[in-house]
Amino acid sequence: MGWKRNPHGLKGDEIPLAAQVVSIADVYDALVSDRVYKPAFSYDVAYQMILDGECGQFNPKLMDCFRMARKEFEKKAKALQ
Repeated sequence: MGWKRNPHGLKGDEIPLAAQVVSIADVYDALVSDRVYKPAFSYDVAYQMILDGECGQFNPKLMDCFRMARKEFEKKAKALQ
């Protein structure tokens, strides 16, 4: 999904902020979780993949928030394992 486009044809700031936040969280969860088709990435690798744009393009302002909330993302992911 990412920041640029989504299945409903919305792009950029047309995408509701809540949906943008959930999209980042969903990508992070998918990366750090084992799946039948791939092993989990480490928290560090997942974090860097998102920042490097390997998993879609996200709102730059939300990427700033993601950087600040890095430890909170790890903490929540660990609690779900």
